[in-house]
Amino acid sequence: MPCKFGTVVCWGLYMKNPLLKKLALTGLICVFFLPIPGYAGPETGDMKAYLEEKNPTSLGEYPSIFEYLYDKHTSALKEATQLTVMYFFTAADDPTLNDILSLTNIAVISAIAQADAELAQAEVLGEEGQDNRGVYISEAVCGSFKGALGSSYKQVTSAGQAVEGGLEAAITAGVDPDYAATVVTRGIDTCLEERLENDVRIIIGDGELPGSDTSVCVSNCI
Repeated sequence: MPCKFGTVVCWGLYMKNPLLKKLALTGLICVFFLPIPGYAGPETGDMKAYLEEKNPTSLGEYPSIFEYLYDKHTSALKEATQLTVMYFFTAADDPTLNDILSLTNIAVISAIAQADAELAQAEVLGEEGQDNRGVYISEAVCGSFKGALGSSYKQVTSAGQAVEGGLEAAITAGVDPDYAATVVTRGIDTCLEERLENDVRIIIGDGELPGSDTSVCVSNCI
């Protein structure tokens, strides 16, 4: 069951329970990164091909790339962001931790624009429209966070950068600050819950999840 108190408080609760503590510590020695093919299927090949064709090497080239991928692969926003962020850290000349903030910012701006375009076309307004916006923001933040972790940045620092970049973009786009904080945090919490669920199933089932990678990480741990 998802914890309603937020990631930091929930972490403290996990550590008070011996079984959950074991699961949490196991999570720290496992790479928190499920391969994109397990999610996006055939879409992954199209996204990779597009990135290879564009071969971006600087942050300035990424707004149009996110916009294109989100337009063509709306059902896989998280995966598109994850793949794009990882590609940046592979292709950029001198990537830094601060680039996570910038990439998340760009991703959330693009996600909101895509959500608004679809909502306008479907004539969805009011609270329902805001909820759809929130889903898109959470997906973009989670994808950026996972992409950063897949690029060997530690969990705590990656989360902080993703949250800051996501909040800045959402508030600039006119999202209510309280609601923006909720949906951005939800993006991080969703990823953490996926990791914990993955750890639980690996320990209890003593085997791999379909489409998952259970290899031990080297540089991607706290």
